[in-house]
Amino acid sequence: MQKSSLSTFGFILFSLLVPVVAGSLAAFLAYLKDRKERKLSRKAVILVGMESAGITLGAVVVAVGIAYLGFFVPTVYGIHISQQQDISGLREESRRLSSDIQDRKLNIRVEEPAYEHMKVVYSMYARFRSTIGANRPCEIRITAPNDSGTSVPIIRQLGDPAGGAARCAAFGPMIMNMDPKEEELASGGMEPGMLIIHTRKDQVGSLALYDALASYLPVKRSFAMPKNSPKTLIWFQFGKDVRWLQ
Repeated sequence: MQKSSLSTFGFILFSLLVPVVAGSLAAFLAYLKDRKERKLSRKAVILVGMESAGITLGAVVVAVGIAYLGFFVPTVYGIHISQQQDISGLREESRRLSSDIQDRKLNIRVEEPAYEHMKVVYSMYARFRSTIGANRPCEIRITAPNDSGTSVPIIRQLGDPAGGAARCAAFGPMIMNMDPKEEELASGGMEPGMLIIHTRKDQVGSLALYDALASYLPVKRSFAMPKNSPKTLIWFQFGKDVRWLQ
């Protein structure tokens, strides 16, 4: 739109300048000719030239006005209609997206990966409980750096259902500033972008935990355990910026 306006302004300015320059040139040439013949005074020659330039300028103004009304106005109107249609389309898209966002707040999309992740985590915990027995005490511990980056939502997805689905005591991640030992535990051996699953070497069901998550998260196993840890402990050690693989 801006380029079109500038081009039109330049065309009008050029159209107005041409007759003025031409009239002035004609007056000057007439002055030189009549000065030789001495039939007209300098003032009369200039007036004749200005009169010719004025008539030409008036004709050009009329022609430019017709061209303006015939071409420029329809062009501007067409641009206006196009912009109104674009704005109307954007408003409709905004309403659609707002409705979609509101729906996502209230409903889980079963065709999307997040639903699959939720099923994997719940079934993993349920199988672990079935493997170790219904009445065996267990603990699930989660550690993560204070600045966990993209790990934060995954920490919640593994931590929140741990108590209900696995029926284990669930802890963490703790605030490191409150307990220096917690910081040492979380940072020792931690790998950015990696979830390390710590269990005892002979822990039944530990390999199944790894298998359940290996297709969805960057995971590795470790048999390094904290001192005085309970007999059945699953320790999820998050590094910073862990991401789902699919």
